Amino acid sequence: MRTWNTCFFGACAAALTLLVLPRVAHADDRFAAPPPGREPAAVVAVDPDYVPPPPPPPIATSYRSPVRLELGPGFITSGKGLGYGLTGGIGVGTGTVGGRFTASFFRGEGGDNNNKDAPTGASTSQYLAELVLDLKKRGPLHPVVAMGAGLIHVDKGGTSGEAGVGTARVGAEYQFPVDDADIRVGASILGAMVGPASDEVKDLKAYGIFDVHVAVGF
Repeated sequence: MRTWNTCFFGACAAALTLLVLPRVAHADDRFAAPPPGREPAAVVAVDPDYVPPPPPPPIATSYRSPVRLELGPGFITSGKGLGYGLTGGIGVGTGTVGGRFTASFFRGEGGDNNNKDAPTGASTSQYLAELVLDLKKRGPLHPVVAMGAGLIHVDKGGTSGEAGVGTARVGAEYQFPVDDADIRVGASILGAMVGPASDEVKDLKAYGIFDVHVAVGF
């Protein structure tokens, strides 16, 4: 009888072991380590009183007017002396490519009637149209290069004549940081080659102009 009891309890213990062990193993699987590269993200406590900082203010940019009025003094020379005068014009464009239309009036290298036989005579006027490239359209400083064509009129006292010219110009402009107007100061050097000319100005082959100007656009 004792032998049967021992066998019965042994069989019950084995059955209980088979029933319990899979459940324990299944419970342990819930806490198994995640595979490499799949670690759970760390939990960061959020401060309920935290206020994010305000975004930075936008970068201020100066206003660029599509049309600007220009005016300033200038000097002309063909290598025989120095004449002085005034240049006025209109600059157009807001991007890299723009234009400039100017009219310049100078005393000749020989003055009014002194040395009126100088290549630029007693007085000189120039009318020019240019294609302008702004090499740095953003920021306050604008290096510019320009190519142009126009007409020059030379007055030698008793006679006068005209000639066509082709020009090249380099310069720079500083734009003031104003948000409702385009205000600039600039300076440039222009070189001109004389093309078809009347007999009165056939001795003028080339000349140069240096100008300083203020430009204002609205």
